[in-house]
Amino acid sequence: MALMTLILLGTGAEAASEKARFDVYLQGQKQGDLRVQGREKGAKYSAELRLKIKGDMPFTVEAKVQGQLVDAAYVPVKYTEKRTDADGKTGVTITYPEADGPPSVARRGEAAPHWLMPEAGTGLADPATVLWQLMQSRLPEAACNLDLRMFDGARILRLRTLEPAPRGPSITCNGNLFREKGFSDEELEVFDIVNFVIEYAPVRGGLMQTSRINLDLPQGRVILVRR
Repeated sequence: MALMTLILLGTGAEAASEKARFDVYLQGQKQGDLRVQGREKGAKYSAELRLKIKGDMPFTVEAKVQGQLVDAAYVPVKYTEKRTDADGKTGVTITYPEADGPPSVARRGEAAPHWLMPEAGTGLADPATVLWQLMQSRLPEAACNLDLRMFDGARILRLRTLEPAPRGPSITCNGNLFREKGFSDEELEVFDIVNFVIEYAPVRGGLMQTSRINLDLPQGRVILVRR
């Protein structure tokens, strides 16, 4: 499945790069931060993220991807992820074939019985590519039209943004993150969908930049505020 065609920051051989850092609040208290950055040059792109949460259940996630721009679509080539939490360290590397076909998945840590085989991720993006598309600056008419499915090496999720609404000079979108496949019954009982609201604020060149995201999780409301 080809990724959704988007209006991109850069064209041709021009290099386009962007960095964003967000404070993460849980139930009104600052609990960590999220850093996202991406770069596009010619027919290639790269993106990386780092999420660090403190508090009672601290964890850190670091992920990065390298890929190609094909007909204005993001096509990952290699994705790596490292996670550290109370249970120790885990990680995954997803390598994508040059032609259509399933990716190869190598992971650190034991696989759960309900996780999907690599074939399930054929044609799907990785989490870093999807998050980069969500976070990057864009033209107002492209602020709320994402519909992307991702494969993290074990599970499939779908992310949507829709229903653009002006709020002064800013634009807000409603969004959903669905747990589609590869999750246990217990995980789906906790939640099968996360609803969120993302706000874009105007910046240079008529673009809109992600400024705030509100997510409703079982643990409470999580708010990301751009520094």
